Amino acid sequence: MRGLIWLTLSLLIALAVALAWLVSTEPGARWLAGQADDAVPALSVGSVSGSVIDQLELTDLQWTDAQGTYSVSELALDWQPSCLRRWTFCVERLVLEDLVVDRRAASRQPEGTITTAPPARGLGLPLDVDVQSLSIEAGVLRTAGRQFVYDHLDARFSLRDATLAIESLSVAGPAGQTSAEGEFLLKDDWPLAASLHAEPSAHLTEGRALTASAELSGRAGALDVEGTLRGLETGPVDLSLSLALLDQPLVVEAEARAEGGRLKADARLGESLTVAADLQAPDLAVFWPGLEGALSGTMDVSGDVHAPRIRADLLARDVRYAGSALTTGSLAGFWDAEAGGDLTLAVDGLQYEDQALGQLEASLEGKPSAHQFTLALAGGPVPVEFQLEGGIAPDSWQWQGHVLGATAKLPDGRWRLEDQPALELDPAERSVQLAGHCWAREAYRVCAERLTASPSEAQLRLASEAVDLVVVERWLPADLGLPGEVSGTADLDWRAGQPPEARLTLVTENSQVRLPQPAGAEPLALDYDRVVVDADLRPASATLRVGIAADDLGRGGFSVSFDPTVAMENAEATSVNGTVWLDALPLTPLAGLLPQVRGVAGALRANGELTGALGSPAFQGRIALRDGRLRPAAISTPLESIDLEAVIEGRRAVIDGRFVAGEGQATVSGDIDWSTGQAEGAINLVGEGLEIEQGPSVALQVDPSLRLALEPEVIRLSGEVDVPYGRLRLVGRGPNATRVSGDAVRVGGVGEQQARAEAAGMGARSLESDIRVVPGDDVRFEGFGAAGGLNGEVRLQQLGGETVEGEGVIELVDARYQAYGQDLRVRRGRIIFSGPLSDPRLDIEAVREGEQMMAGVRVDGSARSPGITLFSTPPMEQVDILAYLLTGRPPGEESPSETALLGQAALSLGVLGGESAGEALADELGIEGFQLEASGEGEKAQVAVSGYIAPNLLVRYGVGVFEPDDTLSLRYYLSQQFYLEAISGTESALDIFYTFHYD
Repeated sequence: MRGLIWLTLSLLIALAVALAWLVSTEPGARWLAGQADDAVPALSVGSVSGSVIDQLELTDLQWTDAQGTYSVSELALDWQPSCLRRWTFCVERLVLEDLVVDRRAASRQPEGTITTAPPARGLGLPLDVDVQSLSIEAGVLRTAGRQFVYDHLDARFSLRDATLAIESLSVAGPAGQTSAEGEFLLKDDWPLAASLHAEPSAHLTEGRALTASAELSGRAGALDVEGTLRGLETGPVDLSLSLALLDQPLVVEAEARAEGGRLKADARLGESLTVAADLQAPDLAVFWPGLEGALSGTMDVSGDVHAPRIRADLLARDVRYAGSALTTGSLAGFWDAEAGGDLTLAVDGLQYEDQALGQLEASLEGKPSAHQFTLALAGGPVPVEFQLEGGIAPDSWQWQGHVLGATAKLPDGRWRLEDQPALELDPAERSVQLAGHCWAREAYRVCAERLTASPSEAQLRLASEAVDLVVVERWLPADLGLPGEVSGTADLDWRAGQPPEARLTLVTENSQVRLPQPAGAEPLALDYDRVVVDADLRPASATLRVGIAADDLGRGGFSVSFDPTVAMENAEATSVNGTVWLDALPLTPLAGLLPQVRGVAGALRANGELTGALGSPAFQGRIALRDGRLRPAAISTPLESIDLEAVIEGRRAVIDGRFVAGEGQATVSGDIDWSTGQAEGAINLVGEGLEIEQGPSVALQVDPSLRLALEPEVIRLSGEVDVPYGRLRLVGRGPNATRVSGDAVRVGGVGEQQARAEAAGMGARSLESDIRVVPGDDVRFEGFGAAGGLNGEVRLQQLGGETVEGEGVIELVDARYQAYGQDLRVRRGRIIFSGPLSDPRLDIEAVREGEQMMAGVRVDGSARSPGITLFSTPPMEQVDILAYLLTGRPPGEESPSETALLGQAALSLGVLGGESAGEALADELGIEGFQLEASGEGEKAQVAVSGYIAPNLLVRYGVGVFEPDDTLSLRYYLSQQFYLEAISGTESALDIFYTFHYD
């Protein structure tokens, strides 16, 4: 007997020791976890640390059963075992991280099943529960296809005698913050009383700081909710909700009240359904942020739950929300799930953001098994009409029918649906099937194969015959013409869980591109043989290929590929790769685009690769122009044998080239970098013996050494131009020239050129130029009655939009000057530049010398308003100086009649006052293009004035210097080259003239 006692005591002690080892040591906790993992298939435990009674920590804990999956990445439990003496489970701290509750969708209950009330005997536990701190970090709840995510949950609660007391509960997540407190009795009819407070996130309330508070009372299955929504500009909104979910019939009463109106709905759900809604909201803004307008009317739903009857009479006015708006809208009619009915929807002033969509009208008429649905959208950018006929199959709830007709008015015309394709809609499978069909406009057709779409997959196949390219002109630059036609195919394949696959191929052949021209000129037409655009989208690659073959546009294209999945997440970080090729792009069409160019020839070639990011791809390769020819409009000498090449590496280009002008040649080199967003670098031009001609007026040979520097804020043009040879033949204003008015504005001047440079990418940089021009020993000048050589130098400078200024002196060497019909020697001739280039200072003396006397003409002042003075040695009267200049005879040697005629001519023509005095008088009289001139020699010498008294009528009056020979001429211009001239004098005549100029 004693041995049995000792055995029993030993077993009890061993059991106590084992139990103590299991609950107080980490190995014991691991053993228990392992046994639970093996014994319970639904349970899975990763690792264990701590002990059962002291700071227990579990990782990768998961429970899986028929209802769903519950998992926690980390669980930490700290509880007080001493509380068990009071039959209480005391939790000091319970922390769950990454809690995921994934509930499977509950199976549908049989029809007529009513949820029963909770057990009246309540929820009984052998122990009370006291949780001081429950913390859940990063939780996810998934159920019925929906997901609720929260960042943090904190709670403190207790359960004693079937009473659950929530002292505090707070939840924070992307949707906002919520807090609650209350008390629930978990027995009898489960009464409750609780308070809720919620602050939704700003992105759900359009930036408004809204708060909602509510008081819950009642019992399980029969709740009363009274709440208030605050934070709206128009004031608070009171909410009332009564739910009797466990009664028969089920009762739901809801009402929203605000200063602007009320929305009320009552529903009864049992063997039959009854819902009555009364909407009276003259100002919807009080019910939700951003919602505007008015809503009024009633809606009743009654009858069997599975076959209800609906009657509606609703009216909306000036409703606007989230960019969508309507002026008026109405829904009226009756619909019975068995007998059918008639419903009409009408919306006017439909708009989305800034795009007006027009008016929408829709109607449903008939019965479920056979009805018609019509929809028309008019007054918008794309008016659409279509009509469906069909019915719902009673056994499957599938809609089966046909599209009776459809039209769509696109920018290129009205398209209509051919035939009546079959249409099937399956609500259960959420699938659509549309038979093959075609759309037609006049002789054009676009056809689609059978269309199938469901949540699991979708397919679309399109084929287009020739369609006018005018359909895409709205997305192209203004005035760009595409008179051709395009045909193509399009394929789309989509499967659930996979990216879509698509391909679009467009082909246009034997047409042209019409580029707009300035000043109303005819568009420039560029013919092409074939253009192909191919876009291919695959799950891991998207490729765009464009190819062109044309005599006017060359042959070439480009291909670029990228990863579409990466592009959807971050387009800037998406890398691209591709190629660019261009063979023999002719430059001849550019002559029609550039008014500064009379002709251009040559072919442009390019070959390289595209790399970098999708948003800003970079080109690496070469662009070259070979054997080019350029004929600038300003000069008659063409630039020939132009060879230019640009080696491009990303956003940097190295330029090298050469060209020929006459017998001279030049080289071009440079380095341009635009990695900072604007072009920076320099281009150098060095040449020798370049020939420049402007018809018979200018013939030069120049040796330029110029540098164009592109700096962050300034564009600098600097260098030197040597002119070893030059012939300048300048003519004054012709008889049909009109002086420029002082208030005239030059179109295309410096300011406009700078604006064009900014538009071309030069930014707000100013232009600064500093060029030194040095005439050589073989530069001759002829014009305005003077002829001779030129010597000296001029420094040309320009700052920003200011006019070009010159600094320096040009001297006339071995020069002669014709004045009053005589050939005078230029004793001193200087043109002094110290300011605007167009208005230098003049210092010119031209003399006629005899054995005992000398007479001359002195020109000084500015080029715009020069002063002319007659002088002589020894000094003489002005009329005597003029007589000597005109006749070469000393004063007193002419006859009395010659002297009188000479004075009369000088006085009548204002010679003694200079041409400027005559111009001033002509301006007062309204005469345009005034000119004073001398012609003839000896006895035939004549001084004349001319000017326009009408836009096309020129009058010229000449007075003989030594003979009483007065001449009056009238010239009438029928065009710039064709005119009539009548002369009255010693001889009279009427002549017809046609003039022309050639280079």
